[in-house]
Amino acid sequence: MERARWSDSCPFGTASNVRRFRDVPIEFYFTPELHLKDGRIIRDLEDAASFAREQEVRPGVDQRDEVLHKMERAENQEAAHAAAHLFVRWMEELDILD
Repeated sequence: MERARWSDSCPFGTASNVRRFRDVPIEFYFTPELHLKDGRIIRDLEDAASFAREQEVRPGVDQRDEVLHKMERAENQEAAHAAAHLFVRWMEELDILD
């Protein structure tokens, strides 16, 4: 008797499809939107993560990597909310909120 393979028993198809399904970011919108001193507007976690990726890495100076990882790894609304809160605190530390 042949054993079932992962792709035969998984309701989402192949293992790679499951990974893609899990990689869908959780939606979180900042209300009100965050206005930065440079005129940029951060509306959601995707905008926030994009902003964080553009920032120069300064190990030991700020929390950029921790903030970015929390946003990228948020798997539910609670984690997204916590990541958004951490992002706002980081923006306040950098003094770039308008």
